[in-house]
Amino acid sequence: GDDVGTAIVSALGSSATLKVFFFEASSTAIGDTTGVALAGALRGSATLDSFLLSANDTRVGDATGGALAEALRSSPALREFAFHAMDTAMSDATGAALAGALRGSAALERFVLDVSCTAVGDATGCALAEALRSSPALRE
Repeated sequence: GDDVGTAIVSALGSSATLKVFFFEASSTAIGDTTGVALAGALRGSATLDSFLLSANDTRVGDATGGALAEALRSSPALREFAFHAMDTAMSDATGAALAGALRGSAALERFVLDVSCTAVGDATGCALAEALRSSPALRE
């Protein structure tokens, strides 16, 4: 659950040279407590190049999505971001926040968002499409 997730985040925060972070938590009891903590660790990293959070079929929601969006804005070294959140409490609020974080992103080269079986809809698709137009590295 969230205790394990926050312990991992605590360890992540002590690594000054970590370049790749992959956290597979699908079908577990993690929720926004872990998701927001992971976003905080991402925000604090100057060396992280690749971030992947797989949280399918968990209790994460828009608080996690919003926190990850804020972390994206403040992670200049991040080149790859993947968030798998199928069958969660995500909505278009997460989509809008992530799209806003993508606008003008210079370093990010790969962005993956899987929100199948959620309340995410057309508004997210439109917002992401618009954000891609303003993110040169993601268009290539």
